[in-house]
Amino acid sequence: MYSWVKQWAIDRFGEVKEAKGGEEVRVNCPNPNCLGKKGVRDTKFHLYINIKSGVFICPRCGWKGHLREFVEWVDGTTWNEFVKYLRYNEFTDLGFDEFKKKIFEKLTNKSTQTSNKKVKLYKELPFKTLKITKETIAFRYLKRRGFSMEDVEKFSLRYCIEGKYAFRIIVPFYENRKLVYYIARKYVEDIPGVKVKNPSSSDNRMLPKNEVLFNIDNIDVTKPVVITEGVFDAMTVPNGIALLGKYMSKQQILKLKRKNVSKATVCLDRDAWTDTVSLAKTLKTYGFDVYVVRLTEYKDPNEAGKLYMRRLLLKAEKLDFSLMVKTQLNQ
Repeated sequence: MYSWVKQWAIDRFGEVKEAKGGEEVRVNCPNPNCLGKKGVRDTKFHLYINIKSGVFICPRCGWKGHLREFVEWVDGTTWNEFVKYLRYNEFTDLGFDEFKKKIFEKLTNKSTQTSNKKVKLYKELPFKTLKITKETIAFRYLKRRGFSMEDVEKFSLRYCIEGKYAFRIIVPFYENRKLVYYIARKYVEDIPGVKVKNPSSSDNRMLPKNEVLFNIDNIDVTKPVVITEGVFDAMTVPNGIALLGKYMSKQQILKLKRKNVSKATVCLDRDAWTDTVSLAKTLKTYGFDVYVVRLTEYKDPNEAGKLYMRRLLLKAEKLDFSLMVKTQLNQ
């Protein structure tokens, strides 16, 4: 029995209705695609939540699933965090952001306020790295990729000349000024081994690869966030982040929601147009205002270059019904 659903729905939606003698709670469907035949948002409480079974359905748009999916979508959090919210009901009169601060302090006896002091990468990693200067081979490689010393400093890039990451550029991932991941990219192509190395999966100081977003600490949430595959792609476009692949996990999407990002432009590699549209559709169901761009002349944003990408992004198409139909016909 999900007895808390009604109060939660009132807190989130303001007005609710009951059905089946109180077994179901009805709210206006928040799905941005729930527009009906006249193209207007739901005002007739079409989404039903069953308090006993914990499932929801909107007959108007067909959206359905388990309550945990609905809660994660509405609150922009994870189910585990929400369960903590329920357990510590002494904080239920607080907003969710305030709750997270309070519960963190209760469980760890620490403040969640972070220091303004920037984390130094070479103090965080268990191997020696060096500063990139204009005289280094590492910088000459980056310059060929279209980057400047300003980029080196902005993205806190370092390099190694010994150990398992010898002759590789270290690209760190920060979240809330804490190092959560890194990649090591070869800048000397002749050395053996893969182009990109990742932290060991057994390293518990790093988050899993599918939970991190490169450059999320630097994004401007008032502008569209450009979603790319690789770190050099994200460094090439304005306000870019990198997925380290073609797919975006729920954890990564929720991180954008917690940042209050409202607009996103999906710009994957040239060979990933189908994946681009698929990801854009997924983001739209989470309430993002989504745009897409398609690379045709270059294999990825970094190969295209900064100037070309700025011009291309100005032509980004908004994902709507007509674009989805056109894409389906062209596949």
